[in-house]
Amino acid sequence: MIDNQGKIKIGVIDDHQLFRQGLIQLIQFLGSEYDVIISASSGEDFLKKIKANETPDLVLLDIEMPQMNGYETATLLREQHSCIKVIVISMNEEETDLIKMLKLGVRGFLNKDVDPNELKRAIDSVITKGYHYTDRLTGRLISILQNDDEEPTISNNELIYIKLACSEDLIKLLPIKCV
Repeated sequence: MIDNQGKIKIGVIDDHQLFRQGLIQLIQFLGSEYDVIISASSGEDFLKKIKANETPDLVLLDIEMPQMNGYETATLLREQHSCIKVIVISMNEEETDLIKMLKLGVRGFLNKDVDPNELKRAIDSVITKGYHYTDRLTGRLISILQNDDEEPTISNNELIYIKLACSEDLIKLLPIKCV
């Protein structure tokens, strides 16, 4: 929850120290209503720090990180700290990443080269409305959905494998011995 001084408590998770520190300074510059309370180089680092600190209202999360990537972090945040809202901020804009993160409950998705004012709008929107999706992201998702009936570029067997690998149905096919 927003603290008793009306500040939005933010966590920043990114493995690139220069980017992380720059983002923290930018957030502080955007307004006195923001307070970065946790800075972490990985999801694992963040989860350790959250136990010793108060819980942020919102986390800015990178996808590609060592130790615990953004997907694993988003999953654990959803399971262990569902009150924390997550905005992904990444250079990676693959459609599969967007969809996977949305399924994990991410409330917004920004590219790292976003305008600072868009970052402010995203933070405010996620806090007030619960989500923020740029026109660019919305357009890409609509395009994906509209082109859903196009011919797949992979074989049916590959598609079946991917569906099984992404579901709990694969477990039903076990035991599979790994050599």
